[in-house]
Amino acid sequence: MKRVAVDIGGTFTDCFMVWNEHTIQSKALTTHHNLALGFREALQAGCAKLNLDMLDVLSEVDSVRYATTLGTNALIQRKGPKVALLV
Repeated sequence: MKRVAVDIGGTFTDCFMVWNEHTIQSKALTTHHNLALGFREALQAGCAKLNLDMLDVLSEVDSVRYATTLGTNALIQRKGPKVALLV
């Protein structure tokens, strides 16, 4: 089984990888200006712990899961653009 899960939080981006019999955790700073950069850094750190190239991991992985609390944080802190919901 080969799985990757990434959680982007307000401060850190966490990556958890299950790669056959190995489980790896890694972390990077969240890059608010471009969330993909923090995602990539956390994933790259996990790949380095497995001594694997990130492109090889992405070509072999069974699933990638992504989660974030940024939307909830923006709502609670009342930050971000003004939006409306029409029903």
